[in-house]
Amino acid sequence: MSFIQSALFITVIAISQFAAATSIAPTSTTSQLASFQLSSDFPYQMSQPVNGGSVTIDHWNKSVVLSLYAPAAACDIGMMCIQALQQQIVTLPLVQVQVSECGRKFVAQQTRQVGVSVVVESLVVTDLSGDLSCEIESAYPTVVEYFYQTGNQAVGYSRFHGTQLRQFVQEPIFQ
Repeated sequence: MSFIQSALFITVIAISQFAAATSIAPTSTTSQLASFQLSSDFPYQMSQPVNGGSVTIDHWNKSVVLSLYAPAAACDIGMMCIQALQQQIVTLPLVQVQVSECGRKFVAQQTRQVGVSVVVESLVVTDLSGDLSCEIESAYPTVVEYFYQTGNQAVGYSRFHGTQLRQFVQEPIFQ
């Protein structure tokens, strides 16, 4: 084998190894939330009504992240105000992925001890954007449900609707 053939062979091997390494990188999917139905006992309340947010299924870190935004303060019409935002972020570990004819469900849940009570938080993200044979109750292809429970008593339920989940490759976050 000549020097040029050897160099070309090594280059092809290196490129194929790089392509294989990058093609298996875990992806995340995210949806911009457009509809917000928060219960009065939602534990992440803000001083102003929520007007923006997103949900991200982070496959690399195996978690679901719900981000909610609201203006920091009301601004009177005609006044110049600093447009600072309040932000609440709920991150729960992804524990289950279900696939059915009605779409995909990503279930995240965390149980923790708060004082003498056991608190269970759950996020269920339902992706209804596939080829569906089911009735869809929502005008939006992504439905996010948040459940909050203390002991055996259901405390809160909130629901959000969002745009179609979009995939992106995410670099790992090392902690």
